[in-house]
Amino acid sequence: MDQNSLKHTDSGNPELLSIRWLREWLLKDCANNRSAQVLAELAEQTEKCLLRGDPPPFCEMEGLREVVVSQVGGRVSDQQPVAKWLPRSQLEKWWKSRESARTDQLVSKGLTHLPQLISQAGGGRGNPNRFSFGFAEITEISTGSEYSDTAGEIGSDLLRYTEEPLKAVFWLRWLLPGYPVKLLSWRGWVVLGGVMFGFLIMILSPLLTLWLVNHIGPVTGADVCLILLSGMIVLGTYLSMRPWLNLPEQRITIASDHLLPSDQLYGQLRLIRNKEKKRVGWLSLVRYSSTCTICAGTVELSNGRDDFPGRIIGRCRDSPLEHVFSFDPVSLSGNPLR
Repeated sequence: MDQNSLKHTDSGNPELLSIRWLREWLLKDCANNRSAQVLAELAEQTEKCLLRGDPPPFCEMEGLREVVVSQVGGRVSDQQPVAKWLPRSQLEKWWKSRESARTDQLVSKGLTHLPQLISQAGGGRGNPNRFSFGFAEITEISTGSEYSDTAGEIGSDLLRYTEEPLKAVFWLRWLLPGYPVKLLSWRGWVVLGGVMFGFLIMILSPLLTLWLVNHIGPVTGADVCLILLSGMIVLGTYLSMRPWLNLPEQRITIASDHLLPSDQLYGQLRLIRNKEKKRVGWLSLVRYSSTCTICAGTVELSNGRDDFPGRIIGRCRDSPLEHVFSFDPVSLSGNPLR
């Protein structure tokens, strides 16, 4: 045991040392996870109460969210409910999935009490979700079998995606305002016109370049620059247009970054066709996400790239290379691909 290891003999309150270690562990090893940030704030509130000799407090999720947002930055929409910002089930799964690792580290530090998350589900707006920490002696817990059962429960769940509407970046919000847009409307015609304009650029740019470099004499540096510039214009236009070009066939494509607000990493373009009339349908900008059944992180859609070419898949934010799931746009479900 190293010199920095905590010992319960340093204080008359082993619960205080355990919650202090938990807060430091959450901030150090899991700081980028929203669940860890909320639990770290709850641990800090618990530590303050224990220092005063008071019992561990029950904290509402809304209050914890306000503190976390003020500390890590960002903004929360006034209309976004707390249950959307961090679902209670996601927080509990994240906590349970790391129980064995926490217990092992507590034992290695010489601590004897294991913090346990206590959750009280709310029954409506007047009864919000409340959380607290309790404590149990590590010697009284059968950690191996308990963790094994928990891990199996998490791993066996079928991943379910949820859909939420997105508004485009502010200078394109008039085109994609956060609700489905009819194809046979002025917005739909603007989208079609934009695609046709992109085609026109891809055709005219090489033709104009050929006309400019078609002269008597050797090829000059200016000619080379024009050819490179034309190639960059064509490539950039194609990459921007590709989600729109694939949309009629795939129905759902990954939206380009220039369409998304700065606080959204991923978004999808969705096309819903009328079953009877081909030209009738609705276009919208949405975000599909879920909770990872392995680590309880956030799963968001992205292109399959070289691993799963031609597919849209779900990748976990905490482990995007290993926690990978399929995506069925009809049933909004997915199974592990790795």
